[in-house]
Amino acid sequence: MRTFVLLSLAALMGAVIIVGCGDAEREARLAQMSPQERFVQDVLDRRCVKCHTPPNPTGKAVLTEPKHLIPMITGDVLLDDLALYNNIMGGPNIPEHNREEYKPTPAEIDSIRSWALTEYRDRFPEAQM
Repeated sequence: MRTFVLLSLAALMGAVIIVGCGDAEREARLAQMSPQERFVQDVLDRRCVKCHTPPNPTGKAVLTEPKHLIPMITGDVLLDDLALYNNIMGGPNIPEHNREEYKPTPAEIDSIRSWALTEYRDRFPEAQM
């Protein structure tokens, strides 16, 4: 049991060290983001960038920054949880997106909606609450 705890602690510390050693450009970009946008960036980092990163994204769409989501979202789906989820996920029939690690939670989808309505409100006038 003690070995498991020590290995877990070492892994956690390693993750913290890795996160803390990001490149300066990325850190500067994150510092310029609003708290909402940083949360959306975190969602993308955890759920999307593994497959949706240039130069040849296996997911065919580049999703390395929150602004890359905006072309995938239309005002008519922004207030509908399932429709927004399907737009972001490319529809319900992409087998690769069926793995839990790639599925945004309802709270994450709601955060994406809130961020889009806050920072891109002029693109979605019909969806204003």
